Amino acid sequence: MTESKAPRNRRARSAQLIISGVTAILLVAIGGIVLAGWPSDADGASADIPSGSSDAWVPTADLEVDESRPAWLEALSAGLEDGDRAKFLSMSSGQGAEALARWWDGTERIGRTLSFADSYDTMDSYEAEKPPSYLMLGGQLRFASHPDRGSGTEDAGLQLTQNFAYELVLDGAGEDAKISGLTPKNSPMPWDDGEIYAVERDHVTVYGMADERALVDANADVAEEAAVLAFDTLERIGGEAPIDGFVVAFTDREDRFDRWFGEDIEMNAAGFAGSTLRPNEYTDSLPPSVATGTRSSGSLVALGPASTSNREQVLVHEFAHVIQESAVPYELMLPQSAAPTEGFARYFENAAGVGDPYFADPAVRASILSRGESAMSDELLVSADANAAYAVAGSFYQFVEDSGGSAWQLALDRDGGFSMDLRAKLQDDAFGEAEWQAWAAAQ
Repeated sequence: MTESKAPRNRRARSAQLIISGVTAILLVAIGGIVLAGWPSDADGASADIPSGSSDAWVPTADLEVDESRPAWLEALSAGLEDGDRAKFLSMSSGQGAEALARWWDGTERIGRTLSFADSYDTMDSYEAEKPPSYLMLGGQLRFASHPDRGSGTEDAGLQLTQNFAYELVLDGAGEDAKISGLTPKNSPMPWDDGEIYAVERDHVTVYGMADERALVDANADVAEEAAVLAFDTLERIGGEAPIDGFVVAFTDREDRFDRWFGEDIEMNAAGFAGSTLRPNEYTDSLPPSVATGTRSSGSLVALGPASTSNREQVLVHEFAHVIQESAVPYELMLPQSAAPTEGFARYFENAAGVGDPYFADPAVRASILSRGESAMSDELLVSADANAAYAVAGSFYQFVEDSGGSAWQLALDRDGGFSMDLRAKLQDDAFGEAEWQAWAAAQ
């Protein structure tokens, strides 16, 4: 949970571009946020900041719920199934109808398919004397993770859709109840604020607010090139991701970027990648191919104004997060260290040829030699030394690769609560802290 934040003092920060994994926003989960230090925006990307989800849900089986489906939910579901906007809005009024229309129009413009509407249970709805009503609106936004049948993963044959929770206000009761109010449970998404403009390329859908159409047009090809580079890099390091492309938002307005993706972050964010929640469990409101449960779901990427000078590097880093989260959805109820995800994204930049040298800063080698694995602790990854800590984490992946191991396999072994060297030792006992320190000393 994010604590109240102190006023930002960006001029006091060292000149750096930090990339960071973040979750306690609307989307939850672990993602990446590119943080830009003051005053230079020309420095290289290097770090990511993890944060725990500020809200957790409980299995529907543990709640005392009414199994009947209200008429407003039937209308939403039927409208989505039939592709009928009027039917979707038929059991809503006022602000609720306006908000639902914005979600329909905005997500449709960025390629929504396989849509659903379902009730959503949280600890609030479990514990409160008069629980609030939550709605989850979800769908595949053109690109979503889809592990193939026979892949051996828990989600084989399913879609990891991008899903968003809203708090409902209902007017009336019983079959006559209508949705009169709808507000994002956490941070809003761009479509919650107004009209969306989007363009498509083979491997990306790039979108933004309609009044930033020129920005979207100017960056569509940049995003496509970065996506192709990311997939080529993944193939080169022996990886395969169950995703075909990325959904990327752009804005040159810092207030918008902070409102959507970074209001809980104390540093100036240049880019963001984060996964969304799944529905609690399968219900009749869901298409059978939608993945449910307590693991992370589909992801989104966004770039803000601080990314202007190095968008390719920021995009490749954020795409690395999406690739890893797609290949290895993680348990949201378990604590997650930042180093495995941020280290992989930092390594991935260098593998793609757009990252900065790990040891350009002498403090990186010195930190590895003096601190060992604690040089990439979560505490350091959110400290004034975050720039060095992210290079440290990336260098461990590089050490494994240079020593004959697989950096991609290390990325796949991210779960389980093990330290980084214990994860690496799943491949070879020689991939330990002491060997990494010797490797760093020799660079």
